[in-house]
Amino acid sequence: MTLKRFILLANMVILLFVPRLSWSQADPEKIIGIKEVYTLNDLYGMALKQSETIQIAREELLIAEKDKSRALSVLMPRFTAFGGYSISDMEQTTDPDFLVGETYDLKTDSLSWGVRFDQSFTLNGKEISALNISKDHISRREQDLNTVRENLLLDVATAYYNVLRAQKGWEIAKASVQRLEKHKESVNARLKVSDVTLTDMYRAESELSDARAKLIEDKNRFILSKSALRTLVNIPPDFKVMEGPEMDAFISEASYGDEPEQGSESNRSELRSAELYRQAAERGVRLAKGDLWPVLSIEGQYAKTNDTNDGTMSDQSLEYDQDVSGFFLGARLTFTLFDGGLRNAQVKQAYARERQARLAVEDLKKKIGLEIQEARLHVETQKSRLVSLKDKLVFAQRNFNAVSEQFRLGFSNSVDMMDANTLLVASEREVSDAEYGYKLAVLKLR
Repeated sequence: MTLKRFILLANMVILLFVPRLSWSQADPEKIIGIKEVYTLNDLYGMALKQSETIQIAREELLIAEKDKSRALSVLMPRFTAFGGYSISDMEQTTDPDFLVGETYDLKTDSLSWGVRFDQSFTLNGKEISALNISKDHISRREQDLNTVRENLLLDVATAYYNVLRAQKGWEIAKASVQRLEKHKESVNARLKVSDVTLTDMYRAESELSDARAKLIEDKNRFILSKSALRTLVNIPPDFKVMEGPEMDAFISEASYGDEPEQGSESNRSELRSAELYRQAAERGVRLAKGDLWPVLSIEGQYAKTNDTNDGTMSDQSLEYDQDVSGFFLGARLTFTLFDGGLRNAQVKQAYARERQARLAVEDLKKKIGLEIQEARLHVETQKSRLVSLKDKLVFAQRNFNAVSEQFRLGFSNSVDMMDANTLLVASEREVSDAEYGYKLAVLKLR
């Protein structure tokens, strides 16, 4: 076998028995040494699939759907089948002191079977009201599921931007340490030629130590933010996040109406759920009043019985074979005359629940209106703040460059350098917080 054929055969064996790895299926870190990278949309999709809270909400929806099936079953007649079989063998002798002694030998067997149906309903349609209430509960659970999804996505987005913010803060801290290390080297070089005093060296070392301590804090904050994100989405510990396509930098206020309350009924799942609960509470009044109405019951049955007797008394035969079959239909009207005030109390409770649900809707409308107004103002504030802080960062960067050049030429001291670096670090952190704060504010408003 030539070397070329051997290599070809070896490749065929590898292709047959070694699992194939594609770029989308294999672990990128194992292939090219990079970490798993996720965008916000990736985290959204994974969270929706993995969340236990969403699974609980889906089970609540399933329970509501089965409640509708239960309410529908009350409107259907119930059919039952029955049957029985018995056999006996008895032998008895009469007391000769009172009667002439006679011996009975009775052998009987009996077979019976039949079909029965029952149907009851209230004259005011109470059962229909219960069915409609179950439909309202299904719609309400659907809105609750949407609310759970929205809250989960907002939590994921908040954790995602917290990771980006912490990561940016860590990078700013590392850049600050690098600048201060470079400044310390410059101070040390100038100290050797007595161009600066020992106090400048102490100040540079002190600022560098403080920057290193903040670097550790920012690193731990970054690790903690990643752990918080992993509590919402099941992802590997060693992961990275990156920003996807930028969101619109401008939000048209006209799209949300002139007043904060406009559009809230069609956009907020919580309010739609509350409206459905109020609607179900109104139907609950009719349901409670149904107990004050008579109940009409209709029933019918078909039965067949076969009795067989194989017996004797003295020398007389008692044999017989009898078949009995037939059916009956009936109806009855039931009305409760006195129940100690139970039905009246239930009706009053239903009215109270209806008023409570109506008040809850009005209260929720006010809260939603305030939330929308607060979210809009927060977006405007973050947008204006971001513009101002970006200008501040430009000035801080120019100031640091100018002070660094002056320090190199001997026109500024170490204190000026520390102040310029502190201003630059603070400006970078403020711009980073404002950028991610603005994006998160836009998400909350949407």
